[in-house]
Amino acid sequence: MLCRGQSIAQKRYQRDVMILMAVYLVLVLCSAMFVKHGSTTHLLVYVFSIIPAIPIILLIARMARYLRDETDEYQRYLRMQSMLIGAGATLSVLVVTDFLRSFAHAGDVPPFTLFIVFAASMAATELLQYVRNRVPSNE
Repeated sequence: MLCRGQSIAQKRYQRDVMILMAVYLVLVLCSAMFVKHGSTTHLLVYVFSIIPAIPIILLIARMARYLRDETDEYQRYLRMQSMLIGAGATLSVLVVTDFLRSFAHAGDVPPFTLFIVFAASMAATELLQYVRNRVPSNE
């Protein structure tokens, strides 16, 4: 049994994340098809390359809004901790890859690697918090 239920802010956040991810999926598929099959100019390629980033940027802004709306200070602390660990992991990978490129003349990391590092480390932190904060059923 968990020591907490979902707050109103968490429910709204999860709903908004699902909506933004659905919009992202539609936009990335449509943009990819248009760029691949359309006769586009360089300007349109840039526009259709940027369009799928908008829901991701809105998702990051939604994370900040969730922190503002969460009334449970402990839940806010847990989310802030997971976001900070995600940011720290992302910056760590960025620093290592920058030094590899500077000194070893290594190539760039593949696209979306840094965002995946952020999301995965944040998710791993939240999973660890979930396991650590479980309460026995007799309490």
